Formats: sequence, C-alpha cells, structure tokens
Amino acid sequence: MSALQNRDQLLFLIYDLEPGGPELRLLDFARHFPDNAVMHICVLSNNLRLLPKFQETKAVIQVLPVKKAYLEPMKAFRLATIVRKNGIALINVFDLKGLMVAVIAKILFGCRAKIVFNAVDLMHNYSKRNKLVMQMLSRFAAGFVYNSKQVKNIFSPYIPNNSKSQVIYNGLDRNVFSCFRYKKLALRRQYKIDTGSFVIGTVANFRVEKNYPFLINAFKDFVQTDQSAKLLCVGGGPLLQEIQELVILAGLEKHVIFTGYVDDVASFIAMMDVFVLCSRAEGLPNTLLQAMSMEVPVVCSAVGGCLEVVSHNQNGLLFDCDDKAGFSEAIHALAIDQRLRTRLSGNAKKTIEEHFTMGHMIQSYLEFYRSV
Repeated sequence: MSALQNRDQLLFLIYDLEPGGPELRLLDFARHFPDNAVMHICVLSNNLRLLPKFQETKAVIQVLPVKKAYLEPMKAFRLATIVRKNGIALINVFDLKGLMVAVIAKILFGCRAKIVFNAVDLMHNYSKRNKLVMQMLSRFAAGFVYNSKQVKNIFSPYIPNNSKSQVIYNGLDRNVFSCFRYKKLALRRQYKIDTGSFVIGTVANFRVEKNYPFLINAFKDFVQTDQSAKLLCVGGGPLLQEIQELVILAGLEKHVIFTGYVDDVASFIAMMDVFVLCSRAEGLPNTLLQAMSMEVPVVCSAVGGCLEVVSHNQNGLLFDCDDKAGFSEAIHALAIDQRLRTRLSGNAKKTIEEHFTMGHMIQSYLEFYRSV
C-alpha cells in the first residue's frame, strides 16, 4: 500500500542546516514542494546557519538535537510523537544518525511511518563500524533514493538486495541562476577584479576529497602564462586555513580570492570565465549543475556523478583525477578559444534544461514516495 495518500505528510530528518549538499537539496524541496505536500523538517543538531532561509518557506521546522542516537531513546520517542500527532506517513533520512533515530522510533515506540534513505554522499566518512550499522539498519527502510549511479554503486553492498530503489538526479530552478550571468562585470568590480582578467573559479567546501592542493598547484603554473589571472574559491570548511597558508607559500596571495561561505552562490559563479572541480570523489555536485545552467564552461575531474552529467568536449571538459597536464590543457584551451567556451556552455545549458529541472526532480521524488 502506498505510504502517501491524498494530502501528503512527509517528515525529513537531517543532521544540521549548514550549507552543504543535503541541506541545500532540502531547501530546494521546501521552496518547491506542491501545495498538496505538507513538509515537516526535524533537525538533529543546533547547527542552523540556513534556518532563516527555511523559515521563509512553508515547511514546519523542529529542532531535536541528538548527539548519540543509541544513548538518547527519548529523542526517538519525541520523533514518534511528532509522527503520530501529524499523521506523517513517511520519513526521509539523509544520513546514518537520522536512520538510527527513525529505526529506534519504529522498533521501540511503534512509529508506523515508512522510512526512505536518501543517499547523497560517498560514504567517505563511514568507518567500518558505520558501514556495519548501515547494513543492519537498512533492512528497516522501505526504499532508497540515490542522486547518482555512482552513489548507488557505493551503497548497494550495504542494503538488502530486494530493496526498492531509484536514482533521482538533482534538479535546478534555472530561472534563479540564469539571471545572474548578466551581472558579471558589476560583480567583478565589487571584488576589484579587472574586466580583462581570466577568472577560474570553484564552489566547494574545503575538505580532503575536494583536492584543493592540486588546484592551487595547477593554478600556479597557469599564472606563469597569464599574470592577470584570478582564482575564486567559494566555500568554507575545516581545511580553509591550511589552503590559505598554501596560497601564501606559493606566492599567489594577489591572485587567489577566498570568499568563505556565501548565501548567493550564483553571483560568484557569474564572475567566473571557467568553473572547475578537481575532486577525487563526487556524488552529483549541485554547483556543477549551477555553473552549467549559467552557461559558464566547466572543467571537472572524471570521477563519480560528474561522468553522468559532463560529456567530454560536448558540454564540458574532463580530465583524469590528479592529472595536472590534462587539467592545464583544458584550462589553456578555454582561455584562448572563445568559440570553444561558447559551444560547450551552450550545450551545457541545454543539458540542464532537458535533464536536470527542479520540477522533474520534485515530481520524481513524490512518485517514489507514493510507491513505497
């Protein structure tokens, strides 16, 4: 029997509301869910940077901080109470902690809502113990959603073979992003970037898998051929200070701009001549889709979900991970060839319009929720 009927009541369990993939995806849900879907959000920590943006939506938000789910069963009881009180039929979880809280609510407190696990990462933070726990708890989930085939392949060994699952790609409201590309010059003036400077940019938090040292070293070589070039690094994270120190050691302080976390990612992408991702691993990066929708040429490492979006020399350029020569060749080609930039970016925008729309993503999720 379908988990959802008539007026859909859904609850999303999420670890925090800090800027990141799952959180921004959830914000998209909150902004674009149809009127017949009542959206409840339960946040499992006090990290709430994005809370004001969520409060602008119709979502019903509650904060339920949980440090260790297996030591705090009463938090699961509160979740079960919320579910019963609101007639919620389905709980969407994004991570292992959320799954554990939902399963405890089901086993100990009779929570009857079905559980869907929404996988958007690469298990890169999962220890062997975490993976074992995932394998044990996954049998209580009614379905699994993945945002790329790569993510599905990574999670598949840890979930039951007969589980209902589906790959649903991220979607964009392209109207939000397309208008910013006309503000390029004004935004550059604001950051004192010369009109003629070639700007390479990335939007990625400072974590090991984002491979910032590779990007800095490759950019240092590019500066030797273009002294006016700039590198725009948008994001924050645990390795930010370390990368800033690397830039100083490389003598690139005048060429590299660090923005920290920003609310309006689109305005920073609009400043870029080329958008790059040098990651060692990726699920399906929203920022890649955003750049493509804004007709900014993209260069990315041939890893994970990037390969499901970018076709080399069709709508972007790919290079093998950690291949500095391949990366440099792609950047130089785009720097000297306006026609190449125009062709790739035009095809990229078409890719987004045909396969990665917000409407299609939301509809696909609702259909999946109703099918479990």
